[in-house]
Amino acid sequence: GANSLEAARLYSKMGKVCIHRNKLDRSLEYYLKSLKIQISQLGESDLGVAHTRLEIGGVYCQQTGQLQMAQQEYEKGLKVLLSLRGEEHLEVAECYARLSVVYCRQESYADAYEALRKALPTSILKLGATQKKVANLHKNLAIVCDQLEKWNEALDNYDKCIEIYSKEVR
Repeated sequence: GANSLEAARLYSKMGKVCIHRNKLDRSLEYYLKSLKIQISQLGESDLGVAHTRLEIGGVYCQQTGQLQMAQQEYEKGLKVLLSLRGEEHLEVAECYARLSVVYCRQESYADAYEALRKALPTSILKLGATQKKVANLHKNLAIVCDQLEKWNEALDNYDKCIEIYSKEVR
C-alpha cells in the first residue's frame, strides 16, 4: 500500500533519482514521504530511518539557506547511528565528516574541528591511513585548523594529505 515499507523504499529511490537530475525540492519531497512512512512503521531508532535522515541532510546541505535543517537531520541520524553502530563505525565517521562540512559553511570552525577529530581516527582504522577519503579529511582538518589559528596542526594535516596523494599518484 501507499504507507508500506516498500513504498518508503521506492520514495527513497525516487529521491535519489531527483538528486541526479538536480531536482532538489522534488528529491526532498520524496525523502520526506519515505521518512514519514519509515517512522510510522519502524520508529525513530531504526537504521533505515537514520540513513534516510542522512539523505535528507544531504539535500538540505545542497540547498541555499538550508544549513540549519541539514545540521538537524545529520544530528538526528548520527544519534541513531551511534546507538546502533557505536562510535567506531565507518558510517558514524562519515556522518561526522558530513556535519563538519555544514559547520564549515556556517563558519562554526570549532564544531567542524571536533567533528573532524571524531571522523579521522575511525576512518583511518576502517579504511587505512593511505586512502583518498582519509586524505580529504586531513585536508579539511588542515583548513579548519588554519581558521582556528592552530598553525602546527594545520601544517601536520596538510603534510599527511600530501603524503597520501603522492603515494596514490605513483
